[in-house]
Amino acid sequence: MHRPFRKESPKVKRSRSDQLVDAVLTIVLAIIFFSLFWALRPSPPHPLNPAQLNAVLARQEQVVRAAKAQQQQEHDRRIMSWMAESRPDEYWTEYLLPTLRPATVDDYKTWLAGYLSRDGNTTDFFSQPMPTGHLFLATQDMEIVDTMQLTKEHIYVIVPPGVHVTVDASALTNVDVFVMDGFIHYGESVPVFSDTRF
Repeated sequence: MHRPFRKESPKVKRSRSDQLVDAVLTIVLAIIFFSLFWALRPSPPHPLNPAQLNAVLARQEQVVRAAKAQQQQEHDRRIMSWMAESRPDEYWTEYLLPTLRPATVDDYKTWLAGYLSRDGNTTDFFSQPMPTGHLFLATQDMEIVDTMQLTKEHIYVIVPPGVHVTVDASALTNVDVFVMDGFIHYGESVPVFSDTRF
């Protein structure tokens, strides 16, 4: 029995030039792959020079100091509020009064002139001179809480430029604050006395 005749396909011989092209393509692909791998690898952080390090430390120090200052202000505010409620005489003599100095009629007239020039309105007119014993000038940033229990009298506080005064809402019935920056008034009364007219 004869086996069926199978024609074997002839082996294709590749020329040297084809082999050379394959080798070049392989090398090119390897170079491309390696280049992509190298470009996408995580790069190590660049070391900072001393000036850059000092700048980073300065920014961090500023943030830390600001946070601590805010914490201290909050702590002081709570202490002052507690002192004003439980020990009002000590609050007035040890905290509030040292931040104030006596003001003059001219101080008030300076504020009043700026306030009126911005279309501000007065509320009360008195025939007697201004009670300068109740007129103060703030000398530093401060917070005023309910002064009714502290002074038993209405007080006026003039705030010069650059000084910031916070007034608790409960104190506004017994204190008027006249802010030179912007000629702003906080309180219920903008009085005119016999010696504060122009």
